[in-house]
Amino acid sequence: MTFTFAIFTFINVWWVTLFMVLPFGIKMNSEKPAIEYAAAPQAPRWKKLLIINSCISLLITLVLALLINNNVVPLKNLGS
Repeated sequence: MTFTFAIFTFINVWWVTLFMVLPFGIKMNSEKPAIEYAAAPQAPRWKKLLIINSCISLLITLVLALLINNNVVPLKNLGS
């Protein structure tokens, strides 16, 4: 896997895993104020979300790189 392909893969995996990680950073309101909607979440913890998402994306990208470099997933003759 070339460096450019690895960066491209990481960015794509990062965006896909973002939607998987988003629910982990949400803290629901424990109190039920009369004015606000009771099911509305509090502010998300963005720093935690970005760190978890980046770690998961890096791990998935490394696994994909190992699979491609060990020819488990051959990409050399993909175009023919």
